[in-house]
Amino acid sequence: SNCRMKRIWLVIFILPVFILGGLYFLGDRLPLSEIKLSESNKPEVDLNVVTKYYKIQGSTETELGNQMDTLGPSDEQGSHDAYTKWDITWFRLCNWPPSVKVNLILTYPEWDKPGNPELSLTTKWTKYIEALKTHEKGHHDIAVKAAQEIMDNLYNFNTSDNCIKDILEEIDLGKEIINRYKQEEIQYDIMTSHGRTQGAVFP
Repeated sequence: SNCRMKRIWLVIFILPVFILGGLYFLGDRLPLSEIKLSESNKPEVDLNVVTKYYKIQGSTETELGNQMDTLGPSDEQGSHDAYTKWDITWFRLCNWPPSVKVNLILTYPEWDKPGNPELSLTTKWTKYIEALKTHEKGHHDIAVKAAQEIMDNLYNFNTSDNCIKDILEEIDLGKEIINRYKQEEIQYDIMTSHGRTQGAVFP
């Protein structure tokens, strides 16, 4: 047990020293600011998409609409029939290649149909779900564009010999990009009336 604890402490203390020592050794021969990454080796954005469904029941348009109002996802603006939530994480240490990941959670209603639903209701529901997916795809694309812009900016970031300073600037850069695309999302919802102009109207 004591030997294992000693090994753990050796990893905790020696590994950072090894990394910093390697950076010092590298910097002694070539300043970090002069080490350039090859464009052909640019990493891809790590895209993680999860699709979730909440079940609703009913045999009329009104019943289905009420179920979505009650059970649908919500945010600070209220309840939604469908919703796309996303976040982006990013990191780059000195002149090492950057890492950018975007996580998306898309939530849709799923109709637990009765035994013999009316054909007109089924047809309208199918069209509505397709319109919802079209609208949420717009939110999905905005998130992916934001992540890609962060990757492009980090990859082409003019580094200095001060890694800590660079990391703090890269954090601020990512936040600025995300805020800009969040505003684009707001405008997207305004322009599409939250999907209504794309056919997402029910009942």
